[in-house]
Amino acid sequence: MFRIYSGILLLMFLAFVSGIATIVFFFQWIGISMAFLLVLGLLAMYFMPALVLPIALLAIGVHFTGDFSFVADFLSLLIGLFWMLMAYMAYSLVKEWIKEWKENRS
Repeated sequence: MFRIYSGILLLMFLAFVSGIATIVFFFQWIGISMAFLLVLGLLAMYFMPALVLPIALLAIGVHFTGDFSFVADFLSLLIGLFWMLMAYMAYSLVKEWIKEWKENRS
C-alpha cells in the first residue's frame, strides 16, 4: 500500500517540477511582457472580444521593441506634434500681427 502512494507522490512531484520547468522555459522564451499580453489576450477573447485588436497592437509593439517602452515613445511623439502645431499657429499669428503693425505704422 505504501509503495502505491509513494509512486503516486513521486509522479505528482515530477509533474509539478516539469510544469515549473515548462513555465520558466516559456517565460524565458517569450518574455514576461509577452506572457502577460498572451494571458490578457486570451481572457479578452473570452470576456471582451472588442479588446482583442488593441491588445494585439500592444503585443506587436512589445514584440518589436522588446518592452512596453514604445508606449512612452508614442506619447512623447504625440506631445511633440501637439507643440509643433501650437508653435506653427503662434508663428502665423505673430507674423500677421507684425504685418498689421507695419501697415499701421506707415
